[in-house]
Amino acid sequence: MLNDYVYETLVARDNGKLGKIFPWVSYTALTLFIIIFNILTLVLFGNFIYISGMISFGIWYLVYRANKNMHIEHELSICNDSVTMTKIIGQKKRKTRCEFSIREDCQYIGPVTGDKFNDHLIESDDIINGTEYSPFTTEDPNVWYCFVSQMGMKYIMLFNFKPEMYNNFRRYNPRNTEPYVMPKEEEA
Repeated sequence: MLNDYVYETLVARDNGKLGKIFPWVSYTALTLFIIIFNILTLVLFGNFIYISGMISFGIWYLVYRANKNMHIEHELSICNDSVTMTKIIGQKKRKTRCEFSIREDCQYIGPVTGDKFNDHLIESDDIINGTEYSPFTTEDPNVWYCFVSQMGMKYIMLFNFKPEMYNNFRRYNPRNTEPYVMPKEEEA
């Protein structure tokens, strides 16, 4: 009897310089806008400070949600031969990006640095990027992909490869998994 294999990983998307600068700029500009808007409302209209306060709070909430939704994470779950990629937006909203069987739906598993990646890229209808890189890079040997054919649609799922995943891939799809030399553990 085979042992059950369960693996889960969570990867936060790196938004780059824009992701680090945008929150500070947006909150600074928002603070200045709210101060000027409320002072002008008080000076020009007097009693309408309650309405301008509500408008200010509404705008503040929209900016807060925009900044919160920039935080994107990808969760990869592998349970025996079932793979699920989920996108988590703002640490709240979950959206399943893909779900497939390694044995039945997966046509190839290997690194993006391999020879077959460009051919599979041309054949695919969609790319599901589950790595921390916003535009994915083809130079990182730790980024692997699954070329999946499911219900007449072909797509590529990119993920960060960990050596402990390899034995499971080979168990359920040995012919279509790229050979990988497992690193030897050093003895103390």
